Amino acid sequence: MSLRQPTRREKLLLGVLVATVFISLAYSLVFSSVIQRWSEMNDSISVAERQLKKNLAIIHRKDIVEYEFENLVAQSAGSVSDRTESGDWLKEIERVAGDRVWLQNLSPWPDRSMGSFVVQTTEVECGGTLLGLAEFLYELLHSPLLLRVDRMRLSVGSSGSSELKCYLVISRIKAL
Repeated sequence: MSLRQPTRREKLLLGVLVATVFISLAYSLVFSSVIQRWSEMNDSISVAERQLKKNLAIIHRKDIVEYEFENLVAQSAGSVSDRTESGDWLKEIERVAGDRVWLQNLSPWPDRSMGSFVVQTTEVECGGTLLGLAEFLYELLHSPLLLRVDRMRLSVGSSGSSELKCYLVISRIKAL
């Protein structure tokens, strides 16, 4: 059995078929990965542009922030000693607790210095109802002393009661 010579039309169809297979392989192996990488780069560039706009807006507000910071430092600077001021912020925690929660333990930590600021931290063990603790936390966060809750752990009190025990780490940043 002998193979006959392909006709001109068959040669043309075979060439078109081989070219189509080659182009589809080249697209799937090379061009699709390039297009995908190009799309990823465009996405990362747009994210970077948005971040840059946000950072520029923050930089433009720098003077306003510095002015407000100086006003805050001027208001907080007084002739009150550090020990009295330390006691005042612990009294503020006690005042905020009021009758809503009972304070079991207030344990101040040593002050930490951060540049021109001092971070004062204390551990607070307290207890009360869920509503009382929620009100206590709300008042604490809206206190004029700018208190912040760094850590919080809730546990159930005695079985069958609605009392909760709460462990908090509260901090305050003040200017030197």
